[in-house]
Amino acid sequence: MTRIPAAVVVLLRGALYTELSRACEDAPGGMPEAHTPSGWTDVLARIDSARNALDALGWDTPARQQDVEVELDRAMIDALEADMDLFEWLAEQNKTESPEGRASCRQGHGHQALPRRRYASRGRSRGEGRGCVMARPATGQVIVDERRRSPSYGLRFRAYGRREYVALGTAADGWTRAKAQTELQNILADVRRGIWRPPAPEPAPEIDQDPSFHEFASQWFESTKEEWREKTQLDYGWQLSSHLLPFFKSHRLSQITIAEVDRYRQAKVAEARAIQAAAANGRPLTHTYTDKNGCERKRSRRALSATSINKTITRLGQVLEVAVEYGLIGANPAKGRRRRLKPQKAAPVWLDRAEHIEALLDAAGALDNHAKAKGGHDQKGGLVYRRALLSTLVFAGLRIGELTALQWRDVDLAGSRLTVRASKTDAGMRQVDLLPALRDELAAYKTQAPSTAPSGFVFTTAAGSELIQGNIRRRALDKAVATANEKLIEAGEVPLPEGLTPHKLRHTFASILVALGVDPGSVMDQLGHTDPGFTLRVYRHGMRRDGTARERLQALVGGAGWAAMGNSETRAPWTELAASNKGNLKGA
Repeated sequence: MTRIPAAVVVLLRGALYTELSRACEDAPGGMPEAHTPSGWTDVLARIDSARNALDALGWDTPARQQDVEVELDRAMIDALEADMDLFEWLAEQNKTESPEGRASCRQGHGHQALPRRRYASRGRSRGEGRGCVMARPATGQVIVDERRRSPSYGLRFRAYGRREYVALGTAADGWTRAKAQTELQNILADVRRGIWRPPAPEPAPEIDQDPSFHEFASQWFESTKEEWREKTQLDYGWQLSSHLLPFFKSHRLSQITIAEVDRYRQAKVAEARAIQAAAANGRPLTHTYTDKNGCERKRSRRALSATSINKTITRLGQVLEVAVEYGLIGANPAKGRRRRLKPQKAAPVWLDRAEHIEALLDAAGALDNHAKAKGGHDQKGGLVYRRALLSTLVFAGLRIGELTALQWRDVDLAGSRLTVRASKTDAGMRQVDLLPALRDELAAYKTQAPSTAPSGFVFTTAAGSELIQGNIRRRALDKAVATANEKLIEAGEVPLPEGLTPHKLRHTFASILVALGVDPGSVMDQLGHTDPGFTLRVYRHGMRRDGTARERLQALVGGAGWAAMGNSETRAPWTELAASNKGNLKGA
């Protein structure tokens, strides 16, 4: 069989367009403008060239005509895959054509019509008397986007010569791959019947040019919360619902001025002073909340610090900045340092005496024993792992979020390593060398832990879920501090410093490492710090400690030979770290 050169196939495309144009002359709607080949005069010229090429191949002899016809079919169909949009449209038009109109597809209009092609060789069929190319069957596929927590489903398919996409919904809305596949088949059936129409775009909502802060802030929160971590959602939601909305809920955006932002700040300061005064008088203010079981409970109100008040103003500014971008207000009234309070720099607080650390852990152990005697780890008995939990904060320096997310797969007792995976910074993703005292505490706790599955949390609620961070301070640390202070005062000793928080115990860990002689670079690595400012302050404080105090700390943690573990890598000299941070001593 003689193969048709590629150049001839290109010329034959013009001939095909001419054949299609003849069919379109009788089609009800005519050829769509988007599919109309440009330059029909040039097309006719190419058709003449195609005739000459066919004549040169022996087109006039029946035998040669049959061979060329088969090869013509294969070459043209392969070359014209890009034109399937036109074929599909033509097939739809042919459904409504009369037999005479279909016959006109094969009639010559001043030129010899192309021969009827035999589709049997490619497994294709033609309708009775149909002289035009059949469209490809309508096909499509289910598209699943799993980049978000709840996978979203959509359909991509061809309809009337166009690629279409229809969004269905998310798994949270009840969509599954099977349900989406069923919907796809329904749409394809409608396409074949010619009754499917693209969904009309939703009309653009009318935007209130001066919405209330309550309305705008709620919309902002709902539209952006999926971009945040779960704990960030809770924090932002609390700032809005408990502080910003009660004050600004009736304000229109245009009514939130610099003066109003300052008035909000003054109101929060006055509120904090009232809460502190009531607590000092023994009659603390309370508020009602609903627990996870749906029961209403009362809790003492806590005064916001200057830093916390500033955070709420920052959130206000974040919302109003979006309003500026939308053109709803001209400027952001919550922007600028003058809108913020100047935080009072509190004196550094941590435990740097072995006696205080022992008193705190012994008090936690006494509370555990009391809880075990009453049933333990339930609403009546309470926590039974206060000692192990506080030991982890003191001897590993974890942030509170890192502690609550700690799983047993992260605790390598044999290798004396603890892996921190859930951290707020890249530097926080680290490995912490276990002090002997902490290794012993965790080993003892593991023997009685409710669950030690690799994916299980080390410290859990009674239901096995992650601890609520606020409960660690209220139910573990505060109670242990109160018990320890009672014992210390009875013994005539200095009580624990005021203002002790779970994060201050992280500072205690840094102090212990300095006492053990760990080099500053390793201290930063163990804490997950990138700024040596805090480490420098702890280091300077630790160096003022006398030899006896350092020896007691070393004996407490069992760290006489431990310090070398923190020096496995070559570090920059401490003098270089201090010099690079001169005048820039920031907190942890």
